Amino acid sequence: MEGSRKAGGVRGPCAKSSIAASEPALVSKDALPIGPDTFGQVILGAQASGLPVIAVGQGGPAELIDDGRTGVLCPADAEQLGAAVARLAGSPPLARRLANAARAAVTGRSWERALDQFATGYQRTIGTQDEPVDQAA
Repeated sequence: MEGSRKAGGVRGPCAKSSIAASEPALVSKDALPIGPDTFGQVILGAQASGLPVIAVGQGGPAELIDDGRTGVLCPADAEQLGAAVARLAGSPPLARRLANAARAAVTGRSWERALDQFATGYQRTIGTQDEPVDQAA
């Protein structure tokens, strides 16, 4: 399927997949197909919101998604991404299971925790782990 459908304008690799571009999971809250996302904010936001995530299994997504447990990782291939979307759209119990597990997995994540981990790693790198970080600086 080339181009886009009239209503909704689905474009890009998923528009050429084996599923119809009118598949509601592509344009609704049912699932969030994601391409390359190096920082992972889109994935974490979707997981925290209770959406099952389908992502290309490279970079950040591969670190954030436990394939088959907290989401679905696919190669950067439109056919396989489309098949994953169709599978979730056709199996609400599977979509719910993935979404629930993903939400539970991100519950402990926060900016504060991420920055604390970053600071600890930075302190280890520069050899100042035992020295307190000046919070006022």
